[in-house]
Amino acid sequence: SREKYLLRLLVFGGLMEIVLQMVEPGASANIFLTLASGFALLWCMEGKQPLCLAIAILGLILKVDYGWYGIVMIPVMYYCKDRLWILSGLLPVLTHAYIKTSWCADTQYYSVVAVLILMLYNGKKGYSSKFMKWFFYAYYPVHVAILASISMF
Repeated sequence: SREKYLLRLLVFGGLMEIVLQMVEPGASANIFLTLASGFALLWCMEGKQPLCLAIAILGLILKVDYGWYGIVMIPVMYYCKDRLWILSGLLPVLTHAYIKTSWCADTQYYSVVAVLILMLYNGKKGYSSKFMKWFFYAYYPVHVAILASISMF
């Protein structure tokens, strides 16, 4: 369910934001909110949910991780998933534009190598249990909270 997926990203993004603001007040919004904004943009582009555009715009206002690049890359990756040759040309251009329009380090250029890894994907879904799904959703905020707690001592 797209609705449940978006809600899950927003809920975990909200929880993670609480943790991040306790650790580093004023930090940029977390990756869950980047994923929610990018997914909302994709959903809006498909014409299925025009209100999702507000979530994508909110992501820009909140300054999510990777900014406009993180939000835009989600629909780009989706639409290029079966056309990696297009992605291999588009990714360096978008990455260069992102580096030149943000405070991003030049090391972001290394992300272009991801296209090579994607080309090795055989198209088969890996094994996943419900427990592992929720484990990976919870791992990020929980481990940051634990590390923050340790650093306070």
